Amino acid sequence: IGNTTSQILRQRAIMKVLVVLTAATAVYAANDDRFNYRNSDGNNYGPEDWGRVSCSDKNVCLGWPDAWETARGWNLGGTSCKWCPANTNKRCGNGHHQSPIDLLRNKAINGSSTFNECIDVHWMKYEDSSCSWQQLAEENAFTIEPHALKITQPLERVADNSIRLRCPQDGGRKWGRIDFSKGFSQWWLLSHIDFKVPSEHSQEGKFYSGEIQMAHFYSVQGNEAGSPDNEMAHVSMFIQEYDNVPPYPWLERAICQWRQTEEDNRKGCGLASVPPYPGCFPYTRGRNDTVPPGARNLRRREHRKSVLQEMEEMIDLDQPFNIEIDPENLGEHPMSDEEWEEWITDYSEKDKKRFEEWENGDHREPWEKGDHRELLELDHEPFHNYQALIDCKTEYYFRYSGTQTAPPCWGRFEQAQGTSQNRGFTSHWRVMKDPIPVHPRQITEMHRLLRERINPPPYDGQIRTPCSAETAAAVDSNTGRVNVARPLQYTTSNHFKVFCECQDWRSKWPEDRAWCKSGSQMHRLYDNPYNHAYGGGEW
Repeated sequence: IGNTTSQILRQRAIMKVLVVLTAATAVYAANDDRFNYRNSDGNNYGPEDWGRVSCSDKNVCLGWPDAWETARGWNLGGTSCKWCPANTNKRCGNGHHQSPIDLLRNKAINGSSTFNECIDVHWMKYEDSSCSWQQLAEENAFTIEPHALKITQPLERVADNSIRLRCPQDGGRKWGRIDFSKGFSQWWLLSHIDFKVPSEHSQEGKFYSGEIQMAHFYSVQGNEAGSPDNEMAHVSMFIQEYDNVPPYPWLERAICQWRQTEEDNRKGCGLASVPPYPGCFPYTRGRNDTVPPGARNLRRREHRKSVLQEMEEMIDLDQPFNIEIDPENLGEHPMSDEEWEEWITDYSEKDKKRFEEWENGDHREPWEKGDHRELLELDHEPFHNYQALIDCKTEYYFRYSGTQTAPPCWGRFEQAQGTSQNRGFTSHWRVMKDPIPVHPRQITEMHRLLRERINPPPYDGQIRTPCSAETAAAVDSNTGRVNVARPLQYTTSNHFKVFCECQDWRSKWPEDRAWCKSGSQMHRLYDNPYNHAYGGGEW
């Protein structure tokens, strides 16, 4: 009898444990949906099934990578993903505005049946964040996500449960901000930057080597703006690899910082360092002879959480909270247009020398030119959180209404109907017309970083399996190249596509003004498409 009783008690104990484990597994499973750029496999969904990626707790779910902690007066709600692929039978009808799309210049051709007037009357003026490169590096703001390489503006919680930017400066905590023309009287504030390979959008059917997407939130809530639900915006720049150009310094700097993140993760997981990259000083773990004096960022540091991981713990997205925005973020830009033009002209002339040195055969790396302190930080290079927008050297862009390009594809068109001009519940896209020239090695390294991604070593609250290989990318088994771009979606009238160019306002960039004078409208739009000719003047 004693043995039987003992067995029963053990069985009951086991059943209790199983019940607890089952409940825990159910909670975990509800937030364990993931997405990828390949095909569906269990609850890891390919592009056709992104609408099935669920999330019951935005604080922990894996399938919605951008929780939009900076949303003001709104949240992501349910999924808005629809599968409306281009070049098909238009299965979604006219009731969608999914992104990404193919961008067409014929919207700017006066008198054509495709003409759609650009109502914007000025360029997008922008101002830097108070977060310096050094602060972003120290806050672990450079992360390698399964779907993108990322730079996040760091946040912190304050006593009244508000959140604020974690970068104090003498002039206050300044968010990066940008001013959209026509329809938006307030500033858009910078949340994060995603780097994708290849590009998600195409221009006249051409895809590019990559795309840099700067995500913003509106600085006031809808009831203050008088145009409710215009909450999300993306400013996007193409990058294109050319054999005849030098490495792009800002991207080189970011690559070295992502490699630092990768090295920290690999060290914490007991894995060997990856081979050196030519643009970063060749550090080998354990060999002090390779570390030059003063190379601050090459010092080894113990693994700690990234700013994204800390924000997951700090902010409960299911509870109301306030975003603390200093008054300095809402005032006029401190520079006049005349001062901007003077600065732009000077920058343009200085940057020409970088290309001229390369064309003249000076292909030395920074440390080969004598200043070891510049190695990984590249302190001699300019830094601005909007540096990519500066370096495309154009003010002209495509404008359209769309969605996020990753789950939950925020921007549900059904909810947009009935809002002001049917443009609520929208991600407002501005995609610059000219690609930034980059060196092929940079694109190759971005592919490698995403292809060889591993999850961080263990930390409290971690959901992904520590130290395991995990990428959402589709990987070409022959070339090793990855794809983290959502397939094109077909366009409808609800995208409100527009192309803003020379006829709409005068640009301050000398490169733009030369392009505008390069011939007839048809010539510059199609025969001389960019304000540079590194690709031989071809698309």
